[in-house]
Amino acid sequence: MKKLNQMTNLLLVGSLLFGLSCLPIHASETHKKMDEYLQHCEEVKVCNGVFLIADKGEIIHHRAYGIVGTKDDTTLTTHHAFDIGSVTKQFTAAAIMRLRDQGKLSFDDPLKKYIPEIDYPGITLRHLLNHTSGIPEVMKYFTQLYRQDKVDYPITNQRLISVLATQHPTEYFKPGTDWKYSNTGYYLLASVIERVSGLAYSQFMEQEFFEPLNMKGTRVYGASTSADFNAQRSYGFRARFDGARRRFDQIPHYFLVGSGGIYSTATDLFTWSKAIMAQQLFSEDSWTQATRHTMYGDNKVKEYGFGWGLKPSKDGKTAIKHSGDWRGFKAGFALYPDQGQTIVMLTNNNSHDGIDEVLDGLNAILADKTVAPVKQSLSHALYPVLMDADETLAASIFAKASDQSNTQYVIDERMLNQLGYLLLEKDKAKAAIKVFKFNNSTFPESPNTYDSLAEAHATLGDVDNAVELLRIMQIKFPAHTDYDKRQSELEALNSI
Repeated sequence: MKKLNQMTNLLLVGSLLFGLSCLPIHASETHKKMDEYLQHCEEVKVCNGVFLIADKGEIIHHRAYGIVGTKDDTTLTTHHAFDIGSVTKQFTAAAIMRLRDQGKLSFDDPLKKYIPEIDYPGITLRHLLNHTSGIPEVMKYFTQLYRQDKVDYPITNQRLISVLATQHPTEYFKPGTDWKYSNTGYYLLASVIERVSGLAYSQFMEQEFFEPLNMKGTRVYGASTSADFNAQRSYGFRARFDGARRRFDQIPHYFLVGSGGIYSTATDLFTWSKAIMAQQLFSEDSWTQATRHTMYGDNKVKEYGFGWGLKPSKDGKTAIKHSGDWRGFKAGFALYPDQGQTIVMLTNNNSHDGIDEVLDGLNAILADKTVAPVKQSLSHALYPVLMDADETLAASIFAKASDQSNTQYVIDERMLNQLGYLLLEKDKAKAAIKVFKFNNSTFPESPNTYDSLAEAHATLGDVDNAVELLRIMQIKFPAHTDYDKRQSELEALNSI
């Protein structure tokens, strides 16, 4: 294994300090195109965050767009840290690889060797690393407790192990026979790291990776996270169509680590990417195994390794990447080793779907290709128009969105539903009905689109139409709800 030394650290940091000040002409043009692309992306409420793009090992674009997410509208800087969600998984996998290279464990060790209190026979560390364990997800259990307001204690990895040990939920499949993305598996790997190393997960990460690589803006979030770090991080939020914001940050008492739980900066993740591509972190054999496609079942193949997705980019480049999605945060981290390219995307405005196309857009710009602007959410486009009662413009927007060649708007059922209810809240029931009708015609297999439209009709006093929609729902989705009870609720709306 190649060791990090002082000179390596100086080189890694030095490349960042020079930053964008001495870009060649072509890189400068690329930087300008990326900035224009991302500025538009921010304007359409998708890119609120920090973006870093490197080519041939050098940063060509690094900029923050938007706000921190606090009440005072503080502007983001490139120094702010973000929750990176499931990008954390590669750090957890890296820790297992480090322990393997130190001779302290094997990828094919049984899980029971390290966590004997849970009984799922046949599961190995390798199964957990590549999502072929079949271990059941425990998040549903904790989610139910939160909904019942029964959580006033820390939700930790040890508590997760206790749930698996005492309740023993049924496994999804026998180990190695199928593939299913698993957060629980990576929480268990974090506990293996702790038990083998004798250190807390956060301490191990700091000692083995963050400190040697000088990743000063990176740490594991926990109950003891310091106030000074909270001042340096971004906060997850959701923006309503009327501009109001709602905090969508960390869940109280929730401190599970391994699948998620790490905060980092774009600069630190670039440092991490350079260490990976320079093969400084692991033995050659560990890295080869970690970046090998997963075989499972009857010779099936998944383009996933140990905490890294391995699906090539749309233009065929070899890629090592992962996304993260937690509360208001969405992260994207992609390496293209043959080109020496890195793309880091960190956002905090709940733009979970819209941000995915940005990676393809940035790749296209890197390849000197023409790229279409990021699409605007149809819901965001409609809100001011419907509030102003501009029926002509609203009809034009609906028509463009309905066109099969629509390249301007992102149509999202959940967001349209939220828009409809916001309009109801603002006494714009007729406008809400237009939104709900469009949503229903666009997503006719979703029972919720019928129910929301029925509620809007009932709010306007049109109980007949509301009841008719319930009748259609009952035929299409007989087990969806208690229809007699729902009809009574809608009729009561008419009497308010």
